[in-house]
Amino acid sequence: MDGTVRLWSVATDEQISLGAHGRPVDCVVFSPDGRWLASGSRDHTARLWDLTDRTQEPVTLRGHTGRIWSLDLTIDGNTLVTGSLDGTVKLWDVGQLAHREHHHGGSQGSTSLGTVFSPDGHLNLRPEGDHVVIRDVESERVVGTLPATEAAFSPSPPEVIASVSATHGFTVWDGRTFTRSLEVPSDARLNGDLRFSPDGHWLALAQDDGGSDNTSFRTPGGIEIRETSEWRRHGVWRLSSPTAGTFRHFDFSPDSRLLAASCGDGAVRVIEVRSLSTGTIRMRPGLHAMRVTWVPRTHTLCIGCVDGLVHLWNLDTDRSEALTPNAGNVWALDISRDGKTLAIGTQDGRLELFDLATRRAIAGLRPHLTFIRELSFSPDGRRLVSVGGDAWRTWRAFVPDQTP
Repeated sequence: MDGTVRLWSVATDEQISLGAHGRPVDCVVFSPDGRWLASGSRDHTARLWDLTDRTQEPVTLRGHTGRIWSLDLTIDGNTLVTGSLDGTVKLWDVGQLAHREHHHGGSQGSTSLGTVFSPDGHLNLRPEGDHVVIRDVESERVVGTLPATEAAFSPSPPEVIASVSATHGFTVWDGRTFTRSLEVPSDARLNGDLRFSPDGHWLALAQDDGGSDNTSFRTPGGIEIRETSEWRRHGVWRLSSPTAGTFRHFDFSPDSRLLAASCGDGAVRVIEVRSLSTGTIRMRPGLHAMRVTWVPRTHTLCIGCVDGLVHLWNLDTDRSEALTPNAGNVWALDISRDGKTLAIGTQDGRLELFDLATRRAIAGLRPHLTFIRELSFSPDGRRLVSVGGDAWRTWRAFVPDQTP
């Protein structure tokens, strides 16, 4: 369920971790000659692990649009068969795939950008199995890796990266040299989203209670908040009512004063970070909320909902209005730094762009075969990264040539 693929020696009880998928692994099979181990995952991929050379990256097989529930290798070991929740059965030529992967530059999609950009937009973070890969944005060249499942850049000097790796604690790295600076312990397992506040004073981390909802997202049972000056724990935000379920997603307000979260009961809750211990909360119930993000330079919260609506809640006036993108259940959203463009990702793989000033749709396409779970604009607004159940994609804004 933690996404890892492991070997255990029956004789010695030795454990060898080969690596990890992005989601839980439901099936594994050895090839008849013992060279390969194949694994199938809920991240819609199968992987071939070379047991004769464990330093090799696994061969990643993409093409299914649903969870891979079953797989097997033919008696001669030349063909891998995968069965998926998408209703298809696929056959893969093991020999050709292994040759292509090991001689032509690694797994498909390995150069794609992730959804976490550095404040200046020059670097990018993307989780890939049990590592977070750091890339130069312009060239998409790999400049570093961190042994972690998720990571985030601090917004202001001193430049640091915080990362989690499904352990009781988090790691602080130098943001320029990518060397380890500090290990900070926690009494909870941290294995999910983490975010710095825009002013850099706070770090919020998802406490993993092992739960998940029916959307395949991790659902933190608590949000741990740290002061970044000495990484001291300020407190933990937990939902007081069991009917509220767990948190789905959270985000700091532009002034770093508020933390908003969508919750398992569909409500949106907002808390003052400095008043965390008093539990001062504002709430909007019954929204079917999935994702939240703030409109830059405002106290207006943008809420994506699984009933297909997007709500804009102004906390200063307590007024709310709804956009109706007519694009299906909203699972992901982001707003460009200039506050002009809203991107919406849906369960059926549609990507819609809205002009926030006019509330009108300005573009729509179907870039993914299945759900879009994350969207992220680069700081300059020139790139938009979409993460679907089938692929990671980078979209570039068209900028007209202004020269005569």
